[in-house]
Amino acid sequence: MFWSVVALAIILAGASLVVVWAAPDWVKVRSLVQLKPETSAFHIRSSLYDLSVTSFKNYTPRTLQNQGSLILFADRYLLANGSGDLFVFQSSPDMDSLEMRTLIYKVPINIEEFSSAAGSSVNVKLFRVADVISRERNGVQRVFVSHHHWKGAEGCWVMRVSSLQGSFADLLADEPRLQWNTVFESKPCIPLMAADRPPFFTGMENGGRMAWLDEDRLLVSIGDHGMDGWATMVRAAQDTNYSHGSIIAVNLDDHSSEIYSLGRRNPQGLIVTAAGQIWSTEHGPQGGDKLNLIEKGGNYGWPLVSYGTEYGSFSWPLSTKPGGHEDFIRPFFRGFRRSACRV
Repeated sequence: MFWSVVALAIILAGASLVVVWAAPDWVKVRSLVQLKPETSAFHIRSSLYDLSVTSFKNYTPRTLQNQGSLILFADRYLLANGSGDLFVFQSSPDMDSLEMRTLIYKVPINIEEFSSAAGSSVNVKLFRVADVISRERNGVQRVFVSHHHWKGAEGCWVMRVSSLQGSFADLLADEPRLQWNTVFESKPCIPLMAADRPPFFTGMENGGRMAWLDEDRLLVSIGDHGMDGWATMVRAAQDTNYSHGSIIAVNLDDHSSEIYSLGRRNPQGLIVTAAGQIWSTEHGPQGGDKLNLIEKGGNYGWPLVSYGTEYGSFSWPLSTKPGGHEDFIRPFFRGFRRSACRV
């Protein structure tokens, strides 16, 4: 998160940095509890930059779902919280407050239906919005949001990318003028209930980060959702019948999709550089976090190999050669347990 702050500071050319703090997670889903907004200013000193930070707190309601995302949106910012509420905001000229507007549109994430079906058997707060991304083309603002979705008639859940497209005025209107469309849905739909196991939903490793591959194609990362061949029988990240554990390329014209790379645990960061390089940060098991340079068709090994270990152990149980990465693409940089190591 520190480097995210530094990156945004660079974009703003060393000027003041706007930070919207994530809300605590102890309030029920869709709660409208609102504390008094607060503004504070402080400095962060680093070896590269001295950052002037303005913090705005309690400008959005507290909700149970965490995650969500924040992006530049024309001359403002677009914020999607984990529960699917959308906000457009900008700072006041004197940086003393935020001019916050709640959009009429809510991400089509059916948390209440999932919660009703799951009861107390799973962690419902991990059923959530993961990311939001937007780009303008020919006067049309295209907003894409990645999120979980419960398919009640089938009794199973998926990761979706939903799209809202229209003019800037349409998005900010007080009455709904636009409709959400589904542009991608992970496969297969994972049953919540089964006769041979307890209810299953592990939303912690959901990935969900998106990036523009080009004007007509979107990359979206899908975490393996705990289906790693150790906690479950399924090794989703090595099974091309599963979207889970992969980075997916989605064609926005016809909504077709393909696995761009596989063998991923929880790819939480994703960016395409101006030179066309694709980078992904991945949350691995204990000591196994890594930075990957993505190759099309590349297999990055999870869960068959990992530089990390099972929590509380000294190895990853599915790896026949702990610490090895033969037959798979090695990470550009891997995390550390006691010291940093470059590969």
